[in-house]
Amino acid sequence: MTNICLIGDSHSSALKFGIEANGFSTQHALTYFGLHCRHVPALHIREREIEAETEEARYELAMTSGGQETITIDSYDEFLIVGFGLYIGYVVSLYRNYRSDCMPGPPRGRYLLSDSCFLATSQRLLASVEAFTVIRLIRSITDKPITLVATPNPGAGLEKNDMPADFPPFYAALEHGDAEAIAMIFREVCNRLATTHGVKIVPPITEASENGLFNRREFSLLTDQNIATSDPIGAMLHGSNTYGVILARSVFP
Repeated sequence: MTNICLIGDSHSSALKFGIEANGFSTQHALTYFGLHCRHVPALHIREREIEAETEEARYELAMTSGGQETITIDSYDEFLIVGFGLYIGYVVSLYRNYRSDCMPGPPRGRYLLSDSCFLATSQRLLASVEAFTVIRLIRSITDKPITLVATPNPGAGLEKNDMPADFPPFYAALEHGDAEAIAMIFREVCNRLATTHGVKIVPPITEASENGLFNRREFSLLTDQNIATSDPIGAMLHGSNTYGVILARSVFP
């Protein structure tokens, strides 16, 4: 049986459900370490273990792992990193002011970049997210397999006018016909980052997609009325159990 260490943020919940639902937990021994993205800078290596400098981070690690405050690298055969900022929204945010040759939509006042420049800039943005901080910590100790799972695309169903001002221009990209081009760029960036860091990256699953940038509503927590009412943006950005079931099959093909 393979010992797998799963380290992730709140996006781990859907995948964890999918692992159980598909029966993968009977084939692999999984230990879950949950941690909010803001605590990743507190992680460091000490004697072949990942430990946290802050009490709050240690508490989160222990609460989700059955009491383990540190992650002993040598105890695991593989590592599974979930979320921690690997999100298509960074590419969509770049689209607010820039476009590239591969985008068929109208210029709309955006600066034109070559495809290679847009790709390189997107890669630089995504390479700085917290997921790669965790990967570098693990890689400093071992070359064992690492799989990084991207956060899901937002769920469809909320109105554009309900979005905060700083929300990436998903709706504009869709309206201008550039959604599929941006999705293609994100997947290419994931491929490049996987090669650079020697990991496997699982991008948002295409089976859930509605139009390249949005997932169908049932694949997000907008289907959970309690969450959708209290935190509609959070519900939009998190995958449902249905998403997790299909996602797990991509992680464990």
